[in-house]
Amino acid sequence: LLRRKLTLGMVLVAGLALVLSSLAYMAFQARLLRQTKANRALTLARIVGDNSRAALAFNDASAASQILQSLSANPYLERACLFDASGAIFATYPAGASAFPPLEPGDKTEFRAGDLIVFHTIRQRDEKLGTLYLQVGSADLNTASRLNLLFTLALLGTLVLLAIALSFRVQRVITAPLLDLAAVAK
Repeated sequence: LLRRKLTLGMVLVAGLALVLSSLAYMAFQARLLRQTKANRALTLARIVGDNSRAALAFNDASAASQILQSLSANPYLERACLFDASGAIFATYPAGASAFPPLEPGDKTEFRAGDLIVFHTIRQRDEKLGTLYLQVGSADLNTASRLNLLFTLALLGTLVLLAIALSFRVQRVITAPLLDLAAVAK
């Protein structure tokens, strides 16, 4: 009875510690994945914005459309739009896409309804030439989160089994002298 109680106590304490640390790890990983995705999307917006300056400055919608078509290299990018300085749609990706959200003031990078939304102001010196809008899907985040969950559950299961095995060894070391003492006392 003493052995079982000791084993159960050690396993419960170790299991609780493992579950709490696993939850903390998963929360950290989820935040890190989202932040990394946002940073990559903002970097992409800056690159496309820099490449679009001349097209906006010279009112060349054809060149702007070609620049936006290069976004097809990103499989998670769903839609993009260049707004001119007045806020009118100047070019879109994919070509002919519509129903873009209204232009929002300032630069923004945020998750909305599962997608990453980026508004990036394009400037030439102090003059605002336009704004780039990007909508990036989150299928890659969902896949990475599922893989993290599977890895964490597998690791958690392995560590709980290890805790059980170690607790049997430790409880023998602790209970053997106590059981010997109890036998002498009888």
